[in-house]
Amino acid sequence: MHVQSPCLPNAAPQVHALQDQTANCAMSCIQQCGYASLRKVQCDFHEGVLTLRGTVPSFFLKQVAQTAVRHIDDVDIVHNRIRVAEAVPESYSEAG
Repeated sequence: MHVQSPCLPNAAPQVHALQDQTANCAMSCIQQCGYASLRKVQCDFHEGVLTLRGTVPSFFLKQVAQTAVRHIDDVDIVHNRIRVAEAVPESYSEAG
């Protein structure tokens, strides 16, 4: 019985398809949370590691994004690289 190794060139499209499918699933889960700020979050998946990237206005939304993807099949680790944007105090605005 011959089993094709994921390292062989013929398996590469299948591996990339799984990676894309998992990343797309993660983005869909995040967007279904209903927060407009989460629409810009990017997801990358490679060898069991899901990486979240982007900027959100609060730590709460950073955690919402991570929680939304924690039960996706094939994801062993979530690297949450989402940055929380710093709020600019009103005293520093250019309007005054």
